[in-house]
Amino acid sequence: MLNRLRQRVWLAALSSTVVAFGALWFSLSVQARSGPVETPPASTTLTKYLPLYATGENWFGKPVYKVTNTSGMTLHHVTLSSFSGELLPVLFVGVRHGPLWPASAHELLHAPFTLKPGASMWFVGPRVPPIRLGLTWMNEDNPHFEILEPAS
Repeated sequence: MLNRLRQRVWLAALSSTVVAFGALWFSLSVQARSGPVETPPASTTLTKYLPLYATGENWFGKPVYKVTNTSGMTLHHVTLSSFSGELLPVLFVGVRHGPLWPASAHELLHAPFTLKPGASMWFVGPRVPPIRLGLTWMNEDNPHFEILEPAS
């Protein structure tokens, strides 16, 4: 009788192991058939050509920052986001902004943008330094990104 109990325990353990390996194999094969794993965009060395500065101005109590494209190339489909992934409110894109910022959130610009050489993007950022932002753009159908921090 004790042998039968041992056999049943052994059989139960063996069958649960087979079921677990089968489930693992199935999930891995489904993942493999679903296509290539998405890779993050390529990081570049443009950070030194994209200086980020606090302007000293505020928009509805939050600080306004400016990033300028000092590289020789145009950045297409530009988006700017915080490290939590939210898009930051962009106030103006161009060489120099006018005397007034947008009067409400309804007047904000919407991504994506084109940032030509010499142009800047003024945007609202977090109140508390240090800030780190992600700037992404497309170049020849390839996504790129930079991590920006205010120049010291």
